[in-house]
Amino acid sequence: MQVFVTKSGSLKRTSLVLAILILSILFWFLLPQSDDGGAFDRGSLVDMTEQRLRSVAVLPFQDLSQELADGSVADGVTLDLVTGLSKIHAIRVPASTSSFAFKGRYQNVSEIGKQLKVDTVLEGSVRIIENRARVTAQLLLVEDGYQIWSESYDVQFTDVLDLQDQVTAKILDSVRLHLI
Repeated sequence: MQVFVTKSGSLKRTSLVLAILILSILFWFLLPQSDDGGAFDRGSLVDMTEQRLRSVAVLPFQDLSQELADGSVADGVTLDLVTGLSKIHAIRVPASTSSFAFKGRYQNVSEIGKQLKVDTVLEGSVRIIENRARVTAQLLLVEDGYQIWSESYDVQFTDVLDLQDQVTAKILDSVRLHLI
């Protein structure tokens, strides 16, 4: 049996092979590459991020207020954040007694993270001037000390508990997105 291939059939087949070859080359160039030149493993990126963001230590917030120098407002914000974060099922949070051991101590975030066995650290400050309060918070990676997130919150200061509730809720909403 003899099969005859017409020129148009051969041309279609060649065009198809050429198109597949071009698409394969384009796909290879558009695919992100790892540092070692191999194909980038998207699965390992997800695993690394999930592993890295599963634990957070809340360091005692600094009280930068001149009016309330006893630190009670900052300590209250810290305790509320520890409590709020510990309610998130997927996040491990060291006890506040462990975190408060670092109060007033200035240490490298990497060292603190290793001692508390966490991957991220949440730190911040509270300033109250007359009827205004500014709370600043930042989430840091223990691995390299760089910020993942930071924010400042300005609220009317009328009541200590109201301030703690408002600011803690805002910080928890923002940080939760980066930790889960």
